[in-house]
Amino acid sequence: MNRNRLVQSVAALVITLAFFPLLSAQTPGQSEAAKTKTEMPSRNFEGVWSTSKPLRATIVAPMTPEAQAQFDSNSAETKLGKPISKDPVFQCRPPGMPQVFVYGLFAIEFVQTGKRIFLFYENVHTFRTIYMDGRKMPNDVDVDPAWLGYSIGHWDGNDLVVETAHFNDKTWLDMFGHPHTGALHVTERFHRVDDRNMTLEVTIDDPKSYTKPWTMNAAYKLQPAWELQETFCIPEEQMKFYRDEADQTPVPRK
Repeated sequence: MNRNRLVQSVAALVITLAFFPLLSAQTPGQSEAAKTKTEMPSRNFEGVWSTSKPLRATIVAPMTPEAQAQFDSNSAETKLGKPISKDPVFQCRPPGMPQVFVYGLFAIEFVQTGKRIFLFYENVHTFRTIYMDGRKMPNDVDVDPAWLGYSIGHWDGNDLVVETAHFNDKTWLDMFGHPHTGALHVTERFHRVDDRNMTLEVTIDDPKSYTKPWTMNAAYKLQPAWELQETFCIPEEQMKFYRDEADQTPVPRK
């Protein structure tokens, strides 16, 4: 996938460079137009975006005793230098929020309509629905707990702000083993820096697991020529990877 995209990018660059002198000679006015910054779309995140900075937390808030015990159990294999087989995603279960963003080599795609925004993930070939029709977050009686929760969004200026709740407790927040409970509330803020770049700030609020809210940050670059590829979790491939890694000499973490 990456090779194909790289080849396409290089080919496009070669063609552009080859024809640039000709275009400049034929349309001298375009040289001035090219210097003008492209106008940034307003309230528009449509398109495929690649990760330029994977979603990570600078500082994770202190955990409650219960969450700390769960984290220690989740991350025990890393202290032995082994891959984390306890990760629900490793077992081909659906990723939760915001773990679905964490695998930074995979792209995402926004598709916007008047009342809904669909966010597609190349990672495990899944998607989320973000309701933009002004509805309030439903109560626990009306919505069952879900892997990716229930999302409602609104515009704050040109930023897209998404509130997500009603999670089950079967997923991790990231690949490092940070746990959460069904009380998790996630706030995402998508900010378009310019016509080609976007940042994402994710705020984690789970009072049953962490003593205070904390944030994760990522950055993305628009890829107009890209299309999402098919990616699935195959149990046999996961187990082969684990066996291959487990056969190597463990390097304990100090």
